[in-house]
Amino acid sequence: MGLERFELFKAVLILGVNFAFCLPLFAWAANPFESDLVDRPANFSIADTGKTDEARNSFQYFLGFVLPKDGSFQGASGDRYKLENGTGVRIQLGYSRKFGQFSLGVTFPVESFGHKALSDIPIIGSLPADGRKTSIGCMLKSGWQPDFGDWLLKTELNIGVAQVMNQLSLGSRSVGQSKLVFAYEAGLGFGYAWSNSFQTLVRYNFLGQGDVGRFDKSLSHAIGIELSSVF
Repeated sequence: MGLERFELFKAVLILGVNFAFCLPLFAWAANPFESDLVDRPANFSIADTGKTDEARNSFQYFLGFVLPKDGSFQGASGDRYKLENGTGVRIQLGYSRKFGQFSLGVTFPVESFGHKALSDIPIIGSLPADGRKTSIGCMLKSGWQPDFGDWLLKTELNIGVAQVMNQLSLGSRSVGQSKLVFAYEAGLGFGYAWSNSFQTLVRYNFLGQGDVGRFDKSLSHAIGIELSSVF
């Protein structure tokens, strides 16, 4: 338990350092040298066009459930067995800035799901298992969002790293391993802009993470709701 708490503390610390590192990027992206005002003529006014400046910055909050694919676990003999997983939860905070129909930003996902059984074992077949996989990540995000008025279509491709903590228990035996791994995700969302400053989307993501010691790489699907504050 002490080791698990230490690894969780280390993961949160990594997330905090990455967030602090990205704060200057947030500040610049929200007002990049006030360049929007430089080239405007002296007699320019919003009233001349009847339109306000397009909101280009947004913060996103995603909450959904995870459907992980079954993975594999390497036993003490070196043989690999099928690791069956259960449904989990995913929370994600992000920031992005639009450049036309495209956007760039950063996102911080947190994901957790449980292990259910170890199967494909010769003679025995399967054994009930307990345990959990938890990951905390920091990713660069890129997106494309064409203009359909109030209706929204959004695609994303994100890459980064994740601190993964994996634990598996079989009766009195327990294995726990932690590692910083490469992570990626691709997503598609549909939604509606309720106002100039608030949007909601139903989003699907395909997620991938590297292997952690005796635990094979992880692939999963995530479905949930994204709330966006636009400014």
